[in-house]
Amino acid sequence: MSTIKVPLTNESNSSNFKRRQYTPWVTFSCALASILFLSSAIAEMTVCIYFQVINGELIIGLFSVLFFAVMFARQAVSTKWCEIEDLGDELQVKLGPKLGLWGLHGLANIPYDQIKSVGYPTGSWEAC
Repeated sequence: MSTIKVPLTNESNSSNFKRRQYTPWVTFSCALASILFLSSAIAEMTVCIYFQVINGELIIGLFSVLFFAVMFARQAVSTKWCEIEDLGDELQVKLGPKLGLWGLHGLANIPYDQIKSVGYPTGSWEAC
């Protein structure tokens, strides 16, 4: 005997609320951090060449600084906006356009029953 599952209520009780807020300050701060790490790597290479001192520790330090420079540059490109969407029984907050190696980071689903309180914006942060 087979049964057909028919919901008693509308499962899609979403309000279709979706808002995208552009976050240029996050992009700017990540780009600035990338520039600072890159300039630090250039300074370290210049000192190593000038004083003719090259050893394993300096090479590892140089690669780690270059890694952070690339990581922050990629994050500056990836965090251009924050999107908030009502999915019905949970709230989805997403950073975009793509965050993480496969685009899986920067996404949070928050069930409404876990939200304890809401603070409404006041002051200068209201239009962010």
